[in-house]
Amino acid sequence: MEASPLVGLTLRQRKVVAAITRYHRKSPPNLQHEFYRQLSVEDRLLVTRLSAILRMAEALDAEHGGLVDNLSVRIGKSKVLLILQGRGDLLLERWSAASKLDPVEKAFGVKFSIEPEMLAQEPVG
Repeated sequence: MEASPLVGLTLRQRKVVAAITRYHRKSPPNLQHEFYRQLSVEDRLLVTRLSAILRMAEALDAEHGGLVDNLSVRIGKSKVLLILQGRGDLLLERWSAASKLDPVEKAFGVKFSIEPEMLAQEPVG
């Protein structure tokens, strides 16, 4: 990781990128992991949030069909609504992404919901 030739990134930035890469697929970040524990508190929060977002982004294209064309965000007082635009009903994409919401909600301390554009006309709570 530290020897990786990522031009333009500092050592700190390379460590953060390495951690996001490590945690976006397998287990979530955990203080029992030495590598994660060695990061600063600020960088651990960054890694936790970005790896959770990346997990959800990957879930939105779980079948690699590229059906989601756009993602809009509406922020309400008590939740964040993610509005999907694309081809078809996006049912599989919504289900897959919904299965990844828990880490995102924990990382940001707010509830999220996912709807296709046609169902997202109601005000956000």
